[in-house]
Amino acid sequence: MNLETPIKNPKISIEFSKKELTILSSSLNEVLNGIDVFEFETRIGGENSEVIKLLEMLNFHIDNFNKSEQTPFSTGH
Repeated sequence: MNLETPIKNPKISIEFSKKELTILSSSLNEVLNGIDVFEFETRIGGENSEVIKLLEMLNFHIDNFNKSEQTPFSTGH
């Protein structure tokens, strides 16, 4: 593996319980509503729209957690 070549859009898979997903969702919601827009990207490391998309994805998985036979949430969704 060449360590000098950056990996573009690397993805990982992580398993979360429904409670853990809910904690992440609540945290992102607080971040979205608690940080001024002018400093958002600098402090969070991503644009507001990216965090909204991630929050929507988390909420989708929370809402469908029991329907999906508890398959792991994958950040590569």
